[in-house]
Amino acid sequence: MELVHSQHKSIQKEMKSRIETELQCNTRFSVTLDEYTSVRCRRCMNVNIHSRNDHINLGLIRMLGSCDAEKILELLEKNLAEFGITNMQTYIVSIVSDGASVMKKLGKISQFRHQLCYAHGLHLAVCDILYKASVANASIEDCNDEDEEIFAESLTTAIPTTNEIPTFNLRIEDVLKKVRKVVKLFRKITVKNEVLQKYVVAEQKKELSLVLDCKTRWSSV
Repeated sequence: MELVHSQHKSIQKEMKSRIETELQCNTRFSVTLDEYTSVRCRRCMNVNIHSRNDHINLGLIRMLGSCDAEKILELLEKNLAEFGITNMQTYIVSIVSDGASVMKKLGKISQFRHQLCYAHGLHLAVCDILYKASVANASIEDCNDEDEEIFAESLTTAIPTTNEIPTFNLRIEDVLKKVRKVVKLFRKITVKNEVLQKYVVAEQKKELSLVLDCKTRWSSV
């Protein structure tokens, strides 16, 4: 533990020095934010600052209890002050975040330029195609109470006419189910995985681990 804390202090000191050098040149920064939840259900917020020629990761801020937009802004200001950026209005140009409602509100109350992350938007679009069942094949019984109103509205506004419904030669949902079944088979049964790896090594010259897809992990599919 002492080694970890010692390394942390060393890296933090180096980052403060880099930021101080940038501030002496009157550099202005953009901030990128993203929320992270650990396997122990502890919420944190990752903070990065970007200049024209550099970017610095300021680490994770622990988020305790309910965090609304005002609280997130307060945590951000405190974190930046620890690294020498004591005046956000002077040195921060913009904030980039995902499209969560609390982040949208943060953009409004912060008075900085606010840009929604394109990567998050693309990821959500891909998940809509790969994982969400089509509205036409769903039923209102599949929805919880909060979704019933949205579901009813989508039935009347989102379903295209018969002539507008596209046809696909490939059923993505069926393919995903088959791939997941195969991955789980070899991940759970070590003997079968050992047999599989013999063929993998023969073709790829090294062992490769099968990865089960995850909606919140980039490129897992």
